[in-house]
Amino acid sequence: MNTRLFNMGLVILSLFFTLQSKAQFDAMNGKSITDFISIKNSEAFVKSSDIEGSPYASDSFKLGKVHTTKGVFNGVSLRYDLVNDWIEYLEKGKHLILTAEPSIIKVEIDTITLYTQPFYKEGKLTLGFFKMLFDKNIILLKHQSVKFNEKPPVKAVELTSVPASFTPESDRFFIRFSNMEAKPIFSVKKLVSTFPDHEKELTSFVKRKNIKLNQDDLISLVTYYSKLKE
Repeated sequence: MNTRLFNMGLVILSLFFTLQSKAQFDAMNGKSITDFISIKNSEAFVKSSDIEGSPYASDSFKLGKVHTTKGVFNGVSLRYDLVNDWIEYLEKGKHLILTAEPSIIKVEIDTITLYTQPFYKEGKLTLGFFKMLFDKNIILLKHQSVKFNEKPPVKAVELTSVPASFTPESDRFFIRFSNMEAKPIFSVKKLVSTFPDHEKELTSFVKRKNIKLNQDDLISLVTYYSKLKE
């Protein structure tokens, strides 16, 4: 791995855990989140009628909460962009963007809670928003994304064209140990091998329960491992 990228990764991890360990949990009602964390301005995305699908978890903005190391901001208008992995935010008619950063602990949007977590993306350690499926001895996470597909050129023999579209990608699952970045789960077998202290018991459990790489089965597996650690 590139030494410079590795050192930058250590800085990100150090900043992430330092800030989150000093988090305050006071309500910041009526105070602007832009006074405390960095926000990017953005043009409001207007979905064209000839594009299928949506980049959002929900197209409409929902009132939610942003939990930061400075406090909790209530009654914030939010929606989650799964293409760019950021939160869109409305304030006084301005369209703003909230990206994952060390000062953000979690974001609640309606029934969805997203946690800021460190992970490697394209060889670079960064931060992203994840759903937390299990948090005890280890942390099980799910990362969702949507892909934008450009409209392909129309061929002369085709009577109709294929529209541009947003399509959900397969859910990606990650495992994370304390003070470490989240690591992708590529297979159940490889996941089990990361627990050498109970690999034999877990291998037997996987065969007995026919564990697959899906949300419910992974929760079942890490729950079982957590019990073995007690």
